[in-house]
Amino acid sequence: MTDELRYDNAGGAPIALERLGWSEIWRSTFDAQPDWRGCEPGRVAVLFQNIYRVYTARGEVLAKLAGKFSIELRSNFDYPVAGDWLALQHAPGQNEAVILGRLPRCNSIARKTAGKQNRIQTMAANLDELFIFSSMNREFNPRRLERYLALARQNGIPPVVALTKTDEAEDPQSFIEQAQTAASGAPVFAVNCLDGSTLTPLQTRIADGKTIAVVGSSGVGKSTFINTLLGVERQETLPSRETDDRGRHATTHRELIPLPDGGALIDTPGIRELRVWETETDFDEAFADIEALAASCFFNDCRHDSEDGCAVKAAIEAGEIAPERLFNYRKMQEEKTALEFEKDQAKKIADNRRTRLYRDSRRKSRR
Repeated sequence: MTDELRYDNAGGAPIALERLGWSEIWRSTFDAQPDWRGCEPGRVAVLFQNIYRVYTARGEVLAKLAGKFSIELRSNFDYPVAGDWLALQHAPGQNEAVILGRLPRCNSIARKTAGKQNRIQTMAANLDELFIFSSMNREFNPRRLERYLALARQNGIPPVVALTKTDEAEDPQSFIEQAQTAASGAPVFAVNCLDGSTLTPLQTRIADGKTIAVVGSSGVGKSTFINTLLGVERQETLPSRETDDRGRHATTHRELIPLPDGGALIDTPGIRELRVWETETDFDEAFADIEALAASCFFNDCRHDSEDGCAVKAAIEAGEIAPERLFNYRKMQEEKTALEFEKDQAKKIADNRRTRLYRDSRRKSRR
């Protein structure tokens, strides 16, 4: 295996997996797999060029996918990511392992990659909460917040909104009110990631055994937040551009980071284009105000465009709902329909690939 991943604590002190979320539920699921006898569990820290750095009870190890397990994977969505629990078979006398399988996820967050390519990108797995970061400057975008909130809720992950850079905002209350409208009941906190005293509302939500992913655009303070909690400059940070307050990518991979007092955070690269992959988006919660008004529309199939008796349009004209919020609502519904078709096509392609690989392996075994 490459030495490029041999940083941090590889092969170091043993890790109490319970502090990372390992429980009797995970253990019983693990023990129920007959093919995993003699294996030990581990949790993915980071993936780098087909090599995984994994936390285990004996310390950190480097691991790669077993050939049989690779064939069983049906799509990009099924490949292990930061936060996944794995079954590992160790190489005798070496700090390396082979991944024989992945435990079923309790949840995950995934998106469609930017551009026209039909590819899914899973960002993290097995989360207790999702921290959504946004700056109180020109980077702030309520519509983007709505998308992150829908991403969390469709997967049953409680979302929390963190508004950063309070020290730079001229009118913090205006940002807070806009975020609260977009959040539809999710907690909203204003923080300064450089000032640990302002982070208490977020710190109190981090507990031993809990895993929280931190998402948001580049430059909003995700890595700074993690560095402040750790008390060391572990994650690289870069200043935002002065022209438009947009951040520059400092984090380039998704990584699970254990915290000194227990629990873990998953740092993620900045995302500017967020298109949700899942098609079962929970609009009832993400757009609760629009859904409630839609129930009062004269027509059951009202598109909230030019129909008579539209309660949603009436609310917009009365200034109760921002037109941009309705636009985002429609756009996400259109994406939902399109992605449903794309996901079906991707599944067919993955099934064909799996069948082909299986036939090739059978053919080689007969030789």
